Amino acid sequence: MKIAVKLAFDERAALRLLNWLAQENAHLLRAHPDLPLLYDSGVVYRRETDETDETWCDYLNMLAQGHEDCNGLAAARAGELIAKGIGALRPGDAGYEDARRASPATARRAAPATIHAEMVLTARSTPDQPGLYHCIVRYRVGGRWHRDDPSARLGMNGGRIDPLVKARWAELLFTFCKSDLFKSMVSRCATASMYPAVTDGDVLQTPALLPEGELAEGIVSRVSEALRKIEEARADLSQAIGMMNDFHVQALGEEG
Repeated sequence: MKIAVKLAFDERAALRLLNWLAQENAHLLRAHPDLPLLYDSGVVYRRETDETDETWCDYLNMLAQGHEDCNGLAAARAGELIAKGIGALRPGDAGYEDARRASPATARRAAPATIHAEMVLTARSTPDQPGLYHCIVRYRVGGRWHRDDPSARLGMNGGRIDPLVKARWAELLFTFCKSDLFKSMVSRCATASMYPAVTDGDVLQTPALLPEGELAEGIVSRVSEALRKIEEARADLSQAIGMMNDFHVQALGEEG
């Protein structure tokens, strides 16, 4: 359903409507707690090409289309902070470490079930170019204010995705591609030839059923830790091989 509201553009009025959309997103996320968080969803930034009309999507429509511009992404991020509180933060997000370091006496205040989040405009219009602005989110954790720019993290700057976001995508997809469900779905695409095979297209068209919230964070942290240990093991092996090479050089050198 589309609802159009025609306004004589006023930034304060637009900001009030965008914060209303953030509250509506919070209602949707509370009603559907299984929805993925913005940075886990695969949604990316895409600028609207129509310079005369603005289309603002709620959380569900944003997920369905897979992209949004700055106002829709900021409203989605603000909505999930309001709805999920500290559960909407991940390692590397502003405010996450503050809450983790909070003492038991201050934990309730520092890690609330909801976070006060609101949208702000960082670029404002000029008289000759009305309606040009950029939306970000500011939120408060443990008495401190933080800012987040979902558009910048999701590809606004030349398509570059925040490495922290890409890491979460990669680690979740890695475990999904090792899951029994993925193997079962892909096996149905195998050809009936003597050498059954699946194509890249088969893999790309396979829907990814991914967890969110604490379960997703647990999977990501375990994969990250496992990969770190693998790198350490490779370094140890490389060192051991180097020690053997040094021994050979010394032994053969002395014999020669």
